Amino acid sequence: MIVDPQAMLMDYLRAHLSCEVVAQVPSKRPASFVLVERTGGRYTRFADYPDFAVQAWGLSKAEASALAQTVAKLIDDWPAVVSAVAEASVESIYDFTDPDSRSQRFQLTVHVVIFNTAQSSAAPPPPIPEGWDEL
Repeated sequence: MIVDPQAMLMDYLRAHLSCEVVAQVPSKRPASFVLVERTGGRYTRFADYPDFAVQAWGLSKAEASALAQTVAKLIDDWPAVVSAVAEASVESIYDFTDPDSRSQRFQLTVHVVIFNTAQSSAAPPPPIPEGWDEL
């Protein structure tokens, strides 16, 4: 089975960022953090093609934008660091100020292709019946 792509992305970002990386907005918000949500994508037994919304929150618009740019660069580098990640692309980055709290955030839409590296190879071919003349 493929490892949870959201958990993979969160673990990768946690290893490279100094702020919190979360799956939902904390009740007590830190000064800056990154929120990762899977928003869709296709799945097959051989690969997962998740789409993510990744939000970079900061105390100012400039801080949130800078964090979003850092996250975008990390996502762009992800396939070179993790072999199961075949492709990772940031489709868009935009200002996404929270209307309720007026907190500053930028959102990235991200598409990823993750191969199922745990998938066993194809079954061996069936044995050739005795007396069969191969061409």
